Amino acid sequence: MPIIQIDLPQVGESVTQAILEKWLKQVGDHVEKYEPLAEIVTDKVSMEMPCPVNGVLTSLLVAILIVSKNL
Repeated sequence: MPIIQIDLPQVGESVTQAILEKWLKQVGDHVEKYEPLAEIVTDKVSMEMPCPVNGVLTSLLVAILIVSKNL
C-alpha cells in the first residue's frame, strides 16, 4: 500500500509558523478526497487540512507538528 505525502496548504507569505493541532480522523477511518484530515493553526488563521486522495488512513506518522518557515 503506497504512502501518500500530505503537504501543508498554502497559508500566506507572512505566516512563519503552523501547528498541526489535532487529527480529525483516526487510523482505520475511510477518507474521501478533500475531506478534512487535520486542524492546522497559525497566528492568523485556523483551517482544516484536506485529504488529497480517497482511501483508508493506515497510520499517523506525526502526533502534533509545529512547522516553522526559515526567513
